[in-house]
Amino acid sequence: MKVLNKTIEKREALLTIELDPAEVEESLQKSYEKINRRVEIPGFRKGKTPRPILEQHLGKDGLLEDALKNLIPNAYKNAIKEQQIEPLTEPAIKLNKKEPVTFEAKIPLPPIVKIGDYHKIKMKPEKVKIGEEEIKKIIDELRQRNATYNPINRPIQITDLVTIDIDGTVGTDTIISKKATDYRVIDSMTYPAPGFPEKLVNMRKDEEKKFNLKLPKNYHKKELAGREANFHVRIIEVKEEKLPEVDDEFAKSLWPNIDNVDDLKKQLGENLKNSKEGKVKAEFEDKVIEALVEISELEYPAVMVDEEVKNMIAQYLQQLSMSVQTKSEYEQMLKNIPKEKLVTRYKPLATKRVESSLVLAKVAEAEKIEVNDNEIETEIESMIQDAGERKDEQRQYLKSSQNRDYIKRLITTRKTVHRLVDIAKGNRKKNTKQKEAK
Repeated sequence: MKVLNKTIEKREALLTIELDPAEVEESLQKSYEKINRRVEIPGFRKGKTPRPILEQHLGKDGLLEDALKNLIPNAYKNAIKEQQIEPLTEPAIKLNKKEPVTFEAKIPLPPIVKIGDYHKIKMKPEKVKIGEEEIKKIIDELRQRNATYNPINRPIQITDLVTIDIDGTVGTDTIISKKATDYRVIDSMTYPAPGFPEKLVNMRKDEEKKFNLKLPKNYHKKELAGREANFHVRIIEVKEEKLPEVDDEFAKSLWPNIDNVDDLKKQLGENLKNSKEGKVKAEFEDKVIEALVEISELEYPAVMVDEEVKNMIAQYLQQLSMSVQTKSEYEQMLKNIPKEKLVTRYKPLATKRVESSLVLAKVAEAEKIEVNDNEIETEIESMIQDAGERKDEQRQYLKSSQNRDYIKRLITTRKTVHRLVDIAKGNRKKNTKQKEAK
């Protein structure tokens, strides 16, 4: 075996390796003897078939393929040892020539990370403010959810609730067919097609109507997107929306611990503030990490992003499969979302995740972030608090060595982010050991 070429670029090593003909022949003979012992060929006793006849029976290169199953991995191991290469993951192997046997090994290398001086990152999170208009908007939404609808004999208006028969087709394809279904007439509604609610306005009970509307370009059935749909509707009943008054009775009906409108507004304000603070906190953490990535030097193999993209697509497809009722519906949705489109969608976020994890790992090392067993146990108990009767089962599952390692990494990352945020806010100075090291 000899390495013909070696190049390293973007944390990927490419080795071109040529196998010694005598080594290949020895492996071919071993494969011949192994296969000959278990294959029966007419006219020959098992184990007595001459090698040329066996090779003819297996087909072109059949014996070579078996020989290379062990030969190439062994040659690869010897090559990386000789070249003093430490791979990050398994290589991508490509057979270039069969005479002499020559193959390429594309080897991902461990990333190189030089973090910038994160103590120089200084920023403050956005201050959370709650306005009266925001609380009023939430109250209006609560009134909407608790609205009642009473039958009325007048033309349909926006905000009415109507009971209708709907039939919609595009050519010979039926896109909707519902009888006596309830439909909220809201001007922002785009179902079953943009402009549908407006077509119902001014219609009356027992009235029928036919009209055409164009389906949107992002319609879930790609072959029908942008085409004109024909609708036939019949109004069965019209109901008028009646919103509840904002009084103490309304406030009491929403929460058991609320006694009046003032208490309601106070509770809504606290909830909104907590929600906003959580969002601001997450956004601030992202900004701090992005600032650190910006001042750091990172070199990593493309396979790290590729693997993250694969994981994200797998999670998306799992969620998609749980959101539909039939396998055929799931398969139809997959046709409308080609894999290439998913890769394009997730690659920027996957890149961000990889780079964030690399710099955070270095900060955790520099700051000597540690996680003890008690912290892991506390995290496990927090994760299973809503497991009900399966709590013991889930606890046992999470206590496996693999899951404990994952939880440890999770806590380490969280503590590291908190440390970075404290430094960025000016709440923590460089520790003495870091100063001495510098």
